[in-house]
Amino acid sequence: MFSSADVAIDRPERYGKQLASHLGHKVAVADLDNGWALTIGEGTGRILPGDEILRLEAEADNAELLTRIQDVLERHLRKFATKAGELEVSWS
Repeated sequence: MFSSADVAIDRPERYGKQLASHLGHKVAVADLDNGWALTIGEGTGRILPGDEILRLEAEADNAELLTRIQDVLERHLRKFATKAGELEVSWS
């Protein structure tokens, strides 16, 4: 199962790096050419900065884990991005 969310945000590289670094204290993080991959349980979360967007991706074998990965990425991003205002995060 796979889902993604494109979050419109100023300085996506900064917030992506901060998010990956923070989560790296709890889960394994690997550098990608275009961002970071996180091992969350048996699934994967990806943080991919782009032009004015931060793409979040979640991949898992079941819906429960997929929802958990989405929650971890979104919840922690919201903690760091308080100065960016209200973020719209729509997973699809």
